[in-house]
Amino acid sequence: MRPESVRNDCSMTAPALKPLTTPLEEFFSRAYFVIVLSGLESEPNGHTMHRPNNSSRLLNVLGRSCLLPYYRRKLRHFEYSLQHARHEQDSVRTRILNYGTETAFGRDFKFTQIQTREDFRRQIPIAEFDEFAPYIDRVAAGETTALFPPGESLLTFVETSATSGHAKILPVTQTWFRHYARD
Repeated sequence: MRPESVRNDCSMTAPALKPLTTPLEEFFSRAYFVIVLSGLESEPNGHTMHRPNNSSRLLNVLGRSCLLPYYRRKLRHFEYSLQHARHEQDSVRTRILNYGTETAFGRDFKFTQIQTREDFRRQIPIAEFDEFAPYIDRVAAGETTALFPPGESLLTFVETSATSGHAKILPVTQTWFRHYARD
């Protein structure tokens, strides 16, 4: 039998927080919680105590002076994007069309003639992977302009895990990697 004073888990409960009204408040409460956790140390008896050490002090300084303002700007941009979703969607669509205009895919689907959301829906139907496979095969054979504009760097191909029955190859470009790392 274990004595009652010995805990069999190392969980800790956070203090009750007031209801958050905005994503910004929620973000800052989580960021503060992470900064506070950086100063937690475990005592020999298993209890956790907060003892500010040099690393937690450094994290607090960095958090207040660099990280929090950076993420505050990102969150403000995100909130603006939510409020102006139609404009954001139109901007993304325009960037995609401009990016693909000089590709075989863009020529086949007449990207240069797409001006509106309705044009986009009409000219580029929702498609399964198999409908894109010929373009991917052409890229794999060395014709990168089948899907990517001239000058785009093809880094590698990745293979899916074949959950749909068979593995698929997907090209990874510098642009794709930059967007993947950003998100």
